[in-house]
Amino acid sequence: MEDNVSDQQGARGYRLARTSLICGVIGFSFWLLSYSWVPFALAGHKAGELVGYVVMVSEVGGLLVGLLSVGSGFIARRRSRAGSSERRWASLGLAMGAVVLVLIVGLNLLGLVFHL
Repeated sequence: MEDNVSDQQGARGYRLARTSLICGVIGFSFWLLSYSWVPFALAGHKAGELVGYVVMVSEVGGLLVGLLSVGSGFIARRRSRAGSSERRWASLGLAMGAVVLVLIVGLNLLGLVFHL
């Protein structure tokens, strides 16, 4: 009976660690997509309304996915054993999610400071 419970907890930790890592990668994709206006700016053209929507949705999505990555990585780290692959994956997902949050929020704040 105890083995079954520990197997279920191990499976949950594995899924949480994997979720954290996947969300970290998706967060980086959203962050890159939020800069889809840059080619238009470099070419001297005005970005269309669709590009504005893509930027807005990708930044909000990046924030949500980054928060999910940090949260699931934190929980998975607490549930996994030290030195296990689940803990390494959770740590990597946690770090990636934190970097995504810093990049999205930090660069937007930096843009606001230099725009004013």
